[in-house]
Formats: sequence, C-alpha cells, structure tokens
Amino acid sequence: MQRQQRLLSSVFKLSKSNKTLFNFKNKCNCSRTIYTCPVNMPKTNPENLMKREDNPLSDEVTLLVRIVADVASGNYTSLITNWQYLLCTYGDAHKMPQIALELVSQTHAMCGFPKILNSLSAMHNDYVSNSTNKEEAENYWTKVLVSPESQPMSLLQEEEEGGVALNAIYGQRGAKRLVEKMAVIHPMMNSYMIDHAYGTVLQPRKHVFLPLRELACIMALCYEAQIQKPQLASHMRGFLRMYRVENELLYSIPIVRPSISEAVSSIQEEEVIPRKCLQQLLQFAPEFYNKPELSKAIETVWGKFQEHGVFTL
Repeated sequence: MQRQQRLLSSVFKLSKSNKTLFNFKNKCNCSRTIYTCPVNMPKTNPENLMKREDNPLSDEVTLLVRIVADVASGNYTSLITNWQYLLCTYGDAHKMPQIALELVSQTHAMCGFPKILNSLSAMHNDYVSNSTNKEEAENYWTKVLVSPESQPMSLLQEEEEGGVALNAIYGQRGAKRLVEKMAVIHPMMNSYMIDHAYGTVLQPRKHVFLPLRELACIMALCYEAQIQKPQLASHMRGFLRMYRVENELLYSIPIVRPSISEAVSSIQEEEVIPRKCLQQLLQFAPEFYNKPELSKAIETVWGKFQEHGVFTL
C-alpha cells in the first residue's frame, strides 16, 4: 500500500529543469572513419521521402522513424540498409548512431524484447564486420555508441523521474488517472510502467529528447494500430503536449525541416506544425510497414483524435 501511494505521489513532482524535457545540443561534432561504407549500397526508402517538399519532418527524423518501423516489423534486411545509410550519410554528426540505437532500444516497451535483441545484434554485426579495425570497432561500440551516460538510478529516482515523464506526456490530471487505473488493474504492472517504461526508458538520454521519443513510440505502435488505438492516441497527444517549435534550436536534431521552423511568424503557424508532423508520420506508417490495410485504422484514430483528442475502446 505504501509503495502504491508513493508511486501515485511521484506523478505530481515537477521537473527540476527544462533539461528533463529535452537535451541541449552537444558541442562535439566528432567524425569516425572506422566504418567502411558498402560498395553499391542500395538506395533507401527514406532517401526518396526526404526530397519530398510536402514532408514537414526533417531528414534525420524521417530516417530514424523508418529504422524504428523496420525494428517493429522485424524487417532486418531493410533495417541494415537504413542503418548503413545513416552511418555513411551522417557519420557521428549530431550523434545520429547513438540516437538510432537508443530509439531501437526503447522500442522494446512497445514491441517486446525479441525483435529488439535481434535488431541490435544485426546492427552490431554490420558495424563491426564493415569496420577497418574490428577491435577498435568493438571498443567504440561498447564505450561510446551504447554506453550508459550515468550510473543506474535507484528505485526512488526511477519513481521520481517516471512521475516527471508521465506528467510531461499525459499532463498532471491524465497521469493521475492512468496511475490510479493501473494500480487497480494490476499493481505490479503499475510499478513496471512508472519505474521502467517512464522512469528508465522514456527519459531524455543519449541525445534523445522526449518529443523525439514520442514520435518513435507512435511509429512503433502504428505497426498494430488496429489493436493499439488508445495507446497510439495517448502518445500522439503526448507529442503535441511537449513539442514546441521554439525549442528546435535546443534539440540535438531538428524535428521539422529548418526551412519550415525558421519561417514561422505567428502563434497560429506554430500550432499547426506539430499536427502536420503527426499527420505525416501516420501517413508514412502503411508505406514503411508495407501494410496498406493500416490506413483505415490510422485514419480512424486520426479522425477521432482530431475531434476529441482521445480514443477509448
């Protein structure tokens, strides 16, 4: 009982600083030459989408959410193609490899461990096998690409940070309702949700800020949109709650194309951009997953979301 009361109280704790919601840009723009790009590397699907003028999402985000889609669907062939494209296009610029690996890792909360373990194994094997110095590649992978940024948090810290993340994503009232509901349905799952999913996984870490994590969650949930509509709508609402155009300069990578964010001249335009990003992401899903039948389910979620902002079973 005391444990559940502490979990409930954690959702009311406010963030200590804005840094809890997003990561500041890292000044280092290091470049690695250890990875050798494969000869005749095939063109990627995101590469074509990046050139579309009607795509409001940045090139970086378009590529990253495609990688998340590959993971969620278990399409490891496409995953490696897009992973290679990322490494050969960006190198270490903006910490793109770390961001990609972090988003792949967090997807276990939406799709389960087996797909993520297989995906990380495939990405690791590709990185090492295509490197000029395999020992150095292994060392760089372990100590830089996937190394934790800090010591593991205590259980109390996880509860506190989980409460902060829940507040940011659901709002204080929404977070309170969710925790109270889960405490009745299954107290242990309530603990897992706060401590692990929100206290550990959905945290601003490895240059990944919360709005970007929300976009990755949405893409992962779209794979089975027919049966995950409430969760899909919740994370769509979470993205809209957290994303602000004026924060683009603080993010490690841009969410929207710089040409769009820099041209914003009114509050009305600022409010439209996040919804355009969401709509574009949802339009990508049937194509990325090669599942045309997703369109109907996603259109249903989007329609009800536009009307009510929620989706209930």
